[in-house]
Amino acid sequence: MGILLGQQINLKLVSKGFTGSQTLIFSTAIGNGIINSILATNIYSGATIGTGPGPGIGIGKVVGLVGTVVGQNIFTMMGSHGIAGSQSLNTAMGIGEAFAEHVMSLGIVNSAGAPVAIGTGTGPITGVLGAPMGQMIMSMLSSSGMVGSQSLNLAMAIGDGIALSMSTAIVNTVITGVPSPPTPIPTAGVETGKLIWFICIYCLKKAPEREDFKNKLNQN
Repeated sequence: MGILLGQQINLKLVSKGFTGSQTLIFSTAIGNGIINSILATNIYSGATIGTGPGPGIGIGKVVGLVGTVVGQNIFTMMGSHGIAGSQSLNTAMGIGEAFAEHVMSLGIVNSAGAPVAIGTGTGPITGVLGAPMGQMIMSMLSSSGMVGSQSLNLAMAIGDGIALSMSTAIVNTVITGVPSPPTPIPTAGVETGKLIWFICIYCLKKAPEREDFKNKLNQN
């Protein structure tokens, strides 16, 4: 999952002029750190409305993330962590744009709740915190050999920027179930769940046929 986000980050960075031999390794570490952290801590809580009473299962998507806004949040956090290089803005925008596109295209929310058995739900994702994400990103950078004097500051800035951006995202779900007899009635309720990712083998096979990408794929 993180490796696909890493590939998207890599493509964005390359489009902004990054051509270094370590760009893909850097991007993959960032992608893995972000996704691993979100999967470990995120919680979706929504308000539901529809027909019940009865238990319902929801599936939904994340909306409301704008790549340039995510990038600007990361860039602002870079300044707060003392990072102000000539490529800081391009780095932040590349990561932000890739993250927003990735989450809204591949992110799936699974939920369950009551007493709405058939209907819809909406709400925020919580539990995504900057510091733990920054530490996870730093761990991924270290394991990839990407350790420099500003690595931790960069990792924390990315974590803080992503966490801030996720606090503004909204989940919309569609709920299905079987209302209890005898007669379904309009009702409202709550649901909880998590943001997950569905990844297919076909998607991985369509990744660029580059030896360095294949090697990283085999390691995950």
